[in-house]
Amino acid sequence: MDRRADRVDLSGRRPDPRRRWHPRCAEPGGRRPRQGRRRAGRRGSRLGPDERSTARARTARDRPRSRVVTTIGVIQARMGSSRLPGKILASLGDESVLASTVRRLRAASLVDEVIVATTDQADDQETVGAAVSLGARVVRGSLHDVLGRFGTALEEAPGDVIVRVTADCPLLDPSLVDEVIAAVVGGADYATNRLPPPWTRTTPVGLDVEAMSAEALRTALAEATEPHQREHVTPYFYENPDRFGIELIDLPRDLSHLRVTVDTAEDLEIVRRLAPHLTALSRWQELADLAEAQPSLFARHETARQKDYRVVDARRRPS
Repeated sequence: MDRRADRVDLSGRRPDPRRRWHPRCAEPGGRRPRQGRRRAGRRGSRLGPDERSTARARTARDRPRSRVVTTIGVIQARMGSSRLPGKILASLGDESVLASTVRRLRAASLVDEVIVATTDQADDQETVGAAVSLGARVVRGSLHDVLGRFGTALEEAPGDVIVRVTADCPLLDPSLVDEVIAAVVGGADYATNRLPPPWTRTTPVGLDVEAMSAEALRTALAEATEPHQREHVTPYFYENPDRFGIELIDLPRDLSHLRVTVDTAEDLEIVRRLAPHLTALSRWQELADLAEAQPSLFARHETARQKDYRVVDARRRPS
């Protein structure tokens, strides 16, 4: 689908002046609830786990303001999950986990194209077939060098802003995707609504979005050498906050206790319970309201923990 009418230029306005719009709004003519932002960057001190930095990210004045911005949404996906193999094609009723993630990312008004970045392993031929059936472009690359796959995606579909989501987030909120993209359009090199432990977060686990400028991605591709930096794509940015303008977007409420990702069999069971109670493009507010009204839907027997971002896949072969 041609989405050029939905693109924005760096002045923060749609090409069509008849539609009132602001890049930090979720919908034309409407404003999202005000959300907090934590900034750190070249002019600030290093970003600490609980820091609420007042350092300013690079502003839009540092970049050209006359051209149209193209945003590429990249979903990293593979069949060989260590905790729940094949989870991305698990059924949620009418669609798979991957299909829901693709549909919701595509629904973000600032995303021009969706690419599924999978591995060159034999079992991911099934991933390729599923992505193609959903109308998504596919790139393939190294199992562990996921950053390299994002570089391939940028080569295949050159863009100004690259969004990163993972295929195990079937309840992704398109409005949060737009919020994070808008931060990069506004001048940040890297923006996100979560940073991994040990940093704090307010966003439910499973609504994670990251976006970066093409320039920042190319820098990481050239300079990131540590295994965890290549496997987890974005650590090079928040490990070097003196070099990049970083914007961390918080929700107005702390919903970090909610977990709607699909990493384990119990995660999948919970998302299947939640799906019938949510609209097709549910937003984080619906999850918050549902958690208050029916907390039993979120109940779990085991404590699921997010991996430390410095941990790499134990199946990685020594180089």
